[in-house]
Amino acid sequence: MLAVLLLACANVMNLMLARSYARRREMAIRVALGASRWQLLRLALTESLLLAGAGGAAGVALALAMVRLFVRIAPEGIPRLAAATLDWRVLAFTLVCSLLAGVGFTLAPRFSRGRAFLVVTQFALSLALLTGAGLLGRALWKFQQKPLGMETQQVVTASLSLSAQRYGQASQQLAFAEELEQRLRSVPGMGVVAMGDSYPPNVPQRSRPAMVLQIDGRQPDKPMRGPVVWRAVSPGYFRALGIRILGGRPFTEQDRSEKNGPAIVSESLARRLFGGADPVGHFLGIQGLPQRSPIVGVAENVRNSGGTAPDDPEYYVPRSHAADAGIYAAPNELRRMAAIVRTPMAPDAAARVLRQTVAGMDAAQPVEIATLAQSTARLAVRPRFAATLLALFAAIGLALAAFGLYGVLSFVVARRTREIGVRMALGATPGLIGRMVLRSAGRWLALGLVCGLGLSVAVSRALGALLLGVSAADPVAWAAAAGVLMAVAFAAAWFPSRRAARVGPMEALRQQ
Repeated sequence: MLAVLLLACANVMNLMLARSYARRREMAIRVALGASRWQLLRLALTESLLLAGAGGAAGVALALAMVRLFVRIAPEGIPRLAAATLDWRVLAFTLVCSLLAGVGFTLAPRFSRGRAFLVVTQFALSLALLTGAGLLGRALWKFQQKPLGMETQQVVTASLSLSAQRYGQASQQLAFAEELEQRLRSVPGMGVVAMGDSYPPNVPQRSRPAMVLQIDGRQPDKPMRGPVVWRAVSPGYFRALGIRILGGRPFTEQDRSEKNGPAIVSESLARRLFGGADPVGHFLGIQGLPQRSPIVGVAENVRNSGGTAPDDPEYYVPRSHAADAGIYAAPNELRRMAAIVRTPMAPDAAARVLRQTVAGMDAAQPVEIATLAQSTARLAVRPRFAATLLALFAAIGLALAAFGLYGVLSFVVARRTREIGVRMALGATPGLIGRMVLRSAGRWLALGLVCGLGLSVAVSRALGALLLGVSAADPVAWAAAAGVLMAVAFAAAWFPSRRAARVGPMEALRQQ
């Protein structure tokens, strides 16, 4: 927003400079007819304030349209966004800015000679905005291209959180989950049914520091850092989500009755713990806890960060039939649960069955039902929204920079009409005159690109948390930003250069 505001101010300054020069002869005639400096200044201020007021009103209308657009394309979960509108403080701020622009930029041309500086500033700010938009666009593209590690079609989920008042005991919570699993399995044609405490791409409810993991009762050769997440799942979990077992085997119903149930590790966790060795047959333990789980399989990596951070290494344990099992040690561990169904039914029909099944067990129990495709599609909503906003501001900034360059070069051509005519009379070709104007634009553009590098670095660092899978120095995004800016600058400079090339000596003398 600040960058766009500065670009607009630079454009207004350039406009006032050009306007002041264009009316120089008119002002000289008024002075010759007896007008005082105060009268000329009052006339200029009146005209500028009228223009500024009209521009401010148009800006308010455009801002209102943009707010409505943002509300329409914004993702869910932003508090009170639907009620967003322009209030009196915004309108007052717009009025003050418009009046200040009208007054300030009427007076500025009388002591300003910084047209080149303004154009360079516009290019620098535009490069920063374009670089940020390019980085976010690249991050969004890579985010959408990254494999999910699971199959999302024909999967319907039901998420529940049991009431602590009605289901205060762990045994009651576990009994509810197991009855729900059995009822869903008994529905004809339902397909593969699984239970878990959560499901990807949602962030798992439980994690622990990687440094507490032990292999065969000892620390790994290369201690790990960061978190490791884990889930307790039923045997059908991997089939329901289409997660491939890359080595070993999936869970079985017998695993749910074992005192020290087995574990399945994700591919990334296996690689970090064992390198290239096979983890199947080793034991996974937690420092300070007596039980050790035999590793029976390696599962494909899945998107498990909710789309807001890099994915974590993960392991799975079977959902035990015993409410006092160690995996349920945390308070209210069993209150949250998710039913996952891979079904040949139509999604609406499967969702209806899920809802009716839960209602048949407890009519007062709320349940959130969604298809897995819907859940995964939500991952890209916020990154897409951020990229769209910055791209919109970058487009506005680029347009302002293009208009500014066009206006300044038109002003330069008009001011140098006599010089251009003399050059043409002395033998300069139209092509040479056009290149002279383009060289001026090229110098300003080069300076703008150099100055914009520092701003672009600052913008890329500020966006670092949103650039998942993309470096802040991504060469494609930076090159694309510079390329777009150069193309637009060339297009903006082309028309004034062509007009300069068509100036004839006699035309120049008549104008002077």
